[in-house]
Amino acid sequence: MDLNYAFNRIGIKPHTSVTRAISAAGVFFSSFSHPGVGPNKMITWLGGKPIGNPVEADIIAKALLEQAVLLGVENYNFEAAMAVAQQKLAKIRITMPYAFAGSEVNAVNVSKTASKRASPRGGDKKERARVVFDRESGKSDGDIARIIAAELQITYANAYYYVSRVFKK
Repeated sequence: MDLNYAFNRIGIKPHTSVTRAISAAGVFFSSFSHPGVGPNKMITWLGGKPIGNPVEADIIAKALLEQAVLLGVENYNFEAAMAVAQQKLAKIRITMPYAFAGSEVNAVNVSKTASKRASPRGGDKKERARVVFDRESGKSDGDIARIIAAELQITYANAYYYVSRVFKK
């Protein structure tokens, strides 16, 4: 584990700001054709093992980098940084579940057309949207619509229609 190597690869100085480091990491991650490759390289450089889910890998890699910048090369400890990263991941899973929409589907490589054929026509999305609506009832209409759109893989406008017109509070 060589933090200086990781910093050099993404083009930052060891005592740069966290914002600049994470921005540079995003540019570095986007240089790869597959979404999980760049973040997993970063995780490996910072002392960890690759993570299969590309969304989780991205979050963990940036959280580890944040800790490396905040603590500095001399004081960085992978185990402590990973504990902080896991807490951030858990918080994001709760506050922004739509960020993970489709990542589980992509991880198991299921085609969208196969799932459409398996579900019966007529009201299936409406019923699933109702379940999400009831589950998230304490949130604003916009937040509920975002969650429905992410979970059902429909447009935000369609999800907002369900929330505001079909399921009226």
